[in-house]
Amino acid sequence: MTETRLDSTILAQAAVDWRARLAGGAVGLAALCGLSVTLLLFAGLRKLEDDKLMLDFQQRAHVRALALDEGLNNAIAGLQSVNQLFASADGVTRTQFHTFVQPILARAPYTQSISYLRDLPQAERGAYEAAMRREQPGFELRQMRDGAPVPADTRARYLVIDYLEPLAENAAALGLDISFPPFSRAERQRGVDTGLASASDPIRLAQGAEPRTGIVITMPVYRHGAALTDAAARRAALVGETAITIRPGDLVPRIFAAAGLAGMPDMDFRVDAGAPDPARVPIFASAARPGAAAPRWLYWAPAPAFAQDFDVAGKPWRLTARRRPASADEHAASLFALALGVLLSAAGAACIHLLGARAGHIQRRVDERTAQLKLANQTLLLRERAIESSTNAIVIIGATKEALAIVYANPAFERISGYSLAEVIGRHPGLLYA
Repeated sequence: MTETRLDSTILAQAAVDWRARLAGGAVGLAALCGLSVTLLLFAGLRKLEDDKLMLDFQQRAHVRALALDEGLNNAIAGLQSVNQLFASADGVTRTQFHTFVQPILARAPYTQSISYLRDLPQAERGAYEAAMRREQPGFELRQMRDGAPVPADTRARYLVIDYLEPLAENAAALGLDISFPPFSRAERQRGVDTGLASASDPIRLAQGAEPRTGIVITMPVYRHGAALTDAAARRAALVGETAITIRPGDLVPRIFAAAGLAGMPDMDFRVDAGAPDPARVPIFASAARPGAAAPRWLYWAPAPAFAQDFDVAGKPWRLTARRRPASADEHAASLFALALGVLLSAAGAACIHLLGARAGHIQRRVDERTAQLKLANQTLLLRERAIESSTNAIVIIGATKEALAIVYANPAFERISGYSLAEVIGRHPGLLYA
């Protein structure tokens, strides 16, 4: 009996342990499934958000690149118009030059100055300076050295800024010899031989507010009526150049402002001039405004970048833009889906845990009742065997509303009384006393 109870207890405990492990596995599986679906949804939404941000960034960067290219082309087109003035008329006066360039300056507010550069031989220097002193007392030819204007050295020829607009803001550059040192000999020679515009590298300007960094774009002016049949004829007919000076630090933001593109709070923007890296010279840069970036462990993709090369009067320029890391606001949908998915997964796992705990409680009660019934049954069987094997006559009498009746008699009763079970079962016990 004791061994039977012990075996039942062990089996019951094993069943409880198995059900507990099964319930724990169901909770873990529910949490795993919920988190897996959440991560898939999060990854999909994040990809959509990244694609949208990339497309938006590429479009905005491309529009700015087109605006910058158009603004520079407009500046060069204005220079070509001035050049045509000198090509179409002989002896353009300062008054005519002033009147002609005013609309060009108005259309290109990022222009520092427009000028006519006279090709002046050394033999004519004295006469030219004397004539200019009648209009500009103290005038003398100058050149830039170590970032400052100084009297020009003696050389065979000078390229002197003769006409200059607007004069008031650029008076310090009047009479400056720009053949020293903005252009290399090869660049200037290419412009003279082809008649095309040529751009300098960023140089130190004599005029304007700090920083005095500018770029000079020039076009050759040939003697009126000269036959320009080849490079040699062009060199022989050269009388000067027209030039436009731009300040890159003002050029880029003013072009963007004129195009309605002012403000780039979410991107780093940079414009470089010159040959490919590392020889490029930065001429403009703006940094993105810092913001609350999304967590990098969730959004690890590098910030999108954009680069475009274009030609500015024979000089390669490159525009590069890089978007700052996306902010949490820009990834609101995926972050919300992630948070909601985690919460729902946790709630689902908790719900399954509660249901499992309730089912376990019910099962334990059922197991307890079953064990009690088994024990009662075993007790009854044990009593029945004891009565059956007893040497004394034993009779069990059942009581009903109608009467008393014998419901059981053991074998010893038949042997001692002489009655068979068939004769006494269901009979009144009074027959035993008859």
